[in-house]
Amino acid sequence: MRSGGRFGLDDSVVRDWSLRSEMMESVLKEWEATTLEAGLRAREGRLKEARIGVQRVLRAAPDFVPALEVLARIDWYRADYAATRRTIRRLTRLNPHEPGYRLLDALAAIHMGDLVGAAWSLDLAARQATEPAFIEQVVESRRALEAQATEAIRFWCRGNPTFAQWFDRDPVAAAQWLGVPVDANEATRTRSNPVLVPALVPPGGLASRPN
Repeated sequence: MRSGGRFGLDDSVVRDWSLRSEMMESVLKEWEATTLEAGLRAREGRLKEARIGVQRVLRAAPDFVPALEVLARIDWYRADYAATRRTIRRLTRLNPHEPGYRLLDALAAIHMGDLVGAAWSLDLAARQATEPAFIEQVVESRRALEAQATEAIRFWCRGNPTFAQWFDRDPVAAAQWLGVPVDANEATRTRSNPVLVPALVPPGGLASRPN
């Protein structure tokens, strides 16, 4: 029997499509409910249970963004910063315009001592941010990055005379050797207060992501 549609599809085909649509809607609701429950458990500190739940969703739907967002938060709460950054990379491939992903990546990078990676992510977060409250978070994170970068320079200058002499001659090269993010226009030759983190808002702070 033909349906009334202009393509003349069999009623059985139409019913099959309708059934498939209903099934997908049901599955999606189940994923959303499981993800929401995992997020609530994570906030309660029940991280192992939360992770099991969200991983169950991701086995069925590896690119389900809400589940990936919850997974990133869970690993952040667990202080597994490497895992947090791995999940953030998956999220930024799916949604490259979300500045919150960049900020979380920067914070995890700071904890791991990857100051160049942190500077890169903060730079992107600042470019993408529009809300004043979020911009203030980025500014605060930059201050934390500046403090860690400055302390790294001071530590090496105090403990290694050769490095101190190198820093006096060429602060940019010395800082880069340490893995500290630098901007040649902002670098100073004052060991007590080296300003070495690139400006975040103006474009061109970092031309390309480091390997």
